Formats: sequence, C-alpha cells, structure tokens
Amino acid sequence: MNDEPILQRHVTHCLDTVRQILMCNVDTGVLGQVWWNPSKPAAFPDFNTIHQCKNYDDVRKWADAHQIEFEADDTPHDFLKKPADDIVLAKLP
Repeated sequence: MNDEPILQRHVTHCLDTVRQILMCNVDTGVLGQVWWNPSKPAAFPDFNTIHQCKNYDDVRKWADAHQIEFEADDTPHDFLKKPADDIVLAKLP
C-alpha cells in the first residue's frame, strides 16, 4: 500500500487524465430510447447512434446559451407520458 502523499498524487493524476479525455472527446450524440415489452412497456437505450466529437469549449458555450431554467412545477404535463401502443417493440433490438 502506498503512503498518503503518493496515493493522492496518483489519484489526482488519474482524475485529471479522465477529465482531459472527456473534455477532448466531447460527444453531443444523444442516446435515444426505444420502448419494448407490450405487456409492460419499458424504455431501453438505443446504442445504435452515430457519434461525432466536438470542441468542448464550443459545446459548453452553446449549452450555456441554450439552457432552459424552470421550476419543478413548470415541468411539462406530458413529461412522463406512457408511449403509444404502436411504438412499443415486442423485443429488444
């Protein structure tokens, strides 16, 4: 087991590496969802999406400029609406 100062430097280095990877490979691709199981509809993430990395600072500026602020009681009435029967898949893709 490493001494505390060595462990702290190692963890700091590892976390900074993860930060750099996330910032340098920012991905604005959205993981959509498909509905499946007609008897008890459930959402499942659709991993079949095309990804394209972007400039982190540009994405952050865009997100700050387009962020919507609303209170909990401003949530749209259909936010948790169940899916229509005709879009629920019988099995996972």
